[in-house]
Amino acid sequence: VDGYAAGIGSQIVAMADFAVASESASFSLGDISPITFSPVVSYQRTSIPRKLLMELMFTGDTITAKRALELGLVNKVTTSSLLEEESVKLALKFARIRKNDIERQKKFFYGQAQMPYEIAFPLAEEGMLDALTQPEIQDELQRRNTY
Repeated sequence: VDGYAAGIGSQIVAMADFAVASESASFSLGDISPITFSPVVSYQRTSIPRKLLMELMFTGDTITAKRALELGLVNKVTTSSLLEEESVKLALKFARIRKNDIERQKKFFYGQAQMPYEIAFPLAEEGMLDALTQPEIQDELQRRNTY
């Protein structure tokens, strides 16, 4: 993000698995008026506290890139001149991971997010054990000799 992300633009950032912003970036939900509606379901999956989210939703206030980083809306803040380079560096880290591994991990991550610990932990254990039975995981473990 290199500039102003408002309304749906900021919600796309909130839904993204990762985001990098320039120091000059800012974010806003847009303001509520009789002719607008600001669905914030994408923001509800972020670490932004509910009261601040309500404030942003009803006031249309803007937060800086630095504040977005503090709130967990973006992963990194850099200069405009390094924005593309830093974004590619982060993307390449994700690109090394197989698609089905990412999908499996995200499914567990989001599925357990709202569960009580006593339910989430056994599901995580089941998921880890299931992953260990996958042929590609077995191959990787054998390659690393880490049984």
